[in-house]
Amino acid sequence: MKVIKVSVNEAIGHVLIHNQAGPDGRRVLRKGTILTPADAETLLSLGQMEVYVAVMAEDDIHEDEAARRLGDLLAESGLTISNAATGRVNLIAETSGLFKVDVEGLLAFNDRPAITLATVSNNTPVQPKKVLGTIKIIPYSVPQAELEAAEAMGRTYHPLVAVKPFVV
Repeated sequence: MKVIKVSVNEAIGHVLIHNQAGPDGRRVLRKGTILTPADAETLLSLGQMEVYVAVMAEDDIHEDEAARRLGDLLAESGLTISNAATGRVNLIAETSGLFKVDVEGLLAFNDRPAITLATVSNNTPVQPKKVLGTIKIIPYSVPQAELEAAEAMGRTYHPLVAVKPFVV
């Protein structure tokens, strides 16, 4: 991935790296958006002639797709995930129980600069809908090989995170 400044029309298909606001200061385009022709029209209507974009390498995976893939892999055993946005998904409890995290696995999973998983503490009692962790892809895209390495780590330490239901 490389960051370049290009004309709005040349930016189509690339990742916007800054939020874009309208005249009222409200955001009209979110950073991380893969720009479409309609987005280019919006930018041009605002008088924006050039933007900074991330140009992904051929083997790069967009941050939202990478976060969703990792979330789908890790969100088993009493967990679900939020929609991917800005390169992150939240891990959310589906049931009451005890949150378990494989600490050794978490440290191994986080041993790569572009991908992180932050969680609440191991053995935390939880209720449904509580956010227990966040997977974040730090750059706007991640190389396929790095994503696959993180996925392999998640499988090696399966389950890396889980909610163990309370037994009554």
